Amino acid sequence: MIERSLINLIKERPVFHSETDLQFALGLKIAQDNSDIQIRFEKPFKDQYVDIVIFNHEIIGVELKYKTSELEFTDKNNSETFHLKEHAAIDLGRFDVIKDIQKLEQLVSSNQITKGYVLFVTNCSTYWTNQAYKGSDQALDTAFRLIDKRVLSGTLKWHSNVKVSTCGKKRINGIELKGSYQVNWKDLVDLGCKNGVFRYMIIEIPPEQH
Repeated sequence: MIERSLINLIKERPVFHSETDLQFALGLKIAQDNSDIQIRFEKPFKDQYVDIVIFNHEIIGVELKYKTSELEFTDKNNSETFHLKEHAAIDLGRFDVIKDIQKLEQLVSSNQITKGYVLFVTNCSTYWTNQAYKGSDQALDTAFRLIDKRVLSGTLKWHSNVKVSTCGKKRINGIELKGSYQVNWKDLVDLGCKNGVFRYMIIEIPPEQH
C-alpha cells in the first residue's frame, strides 16, 4: 500500500519541498488509492506522534524521513520551482531513521498499532553508500549506516569516542531493536540534474507474533 502509493505519487509530482510536503502528499495519495481507509496525520500515542496513521481493519503507523542535498529544479508540468537545501548532520539523520524503527516496534509491542512502516526518501547518496562526508569522523556512526542489504538488529551504539555535543542527550544512549530489518534501496526518480537522483527504502515492522 505505502510503496504503491509512493510510486503513483511520483508520477504526478517528482519532488517535494520538505518532509511535511511529502507527508501530506503521500497521506492524501494513500487515501485516494484506497477508498476503504481513513488517514490521520501526526496522531498522538501517549507521549509521541506518528506521521501518518492508516485505519481500516487494522491500524498502520507510518514514519517518514526526507533528507536532501542541495537541488534547484523546475517541474515543467506545472511550472513549480523547488529549492532544496543541504541537510547536514548525516550521522544524526541515519540515527533518526533507525530510531523510527524502534519507535514503531514499541507501538506494535504495546498493541497501539498493528504494524508499521518507516519510509526514507533522499537524493543524498551518502546515505545509501558507505562514503564519508565532509567534516565527519566516519567511525563515530558506523553502527547506524544504511548501506544497501545491511541488516539492522540488536544493540546499535555510537563509537565510544562520541560526545554528547556531537549527537545530543536524546541520542547518546543508542538504539535497541527487537527485530531484524534488511535495508533495500530502490530508485525513485531521476530529475536529470545535479543531485537529481532520488532513492527510497521502506522498512516494515510486522505485527507482534503471539
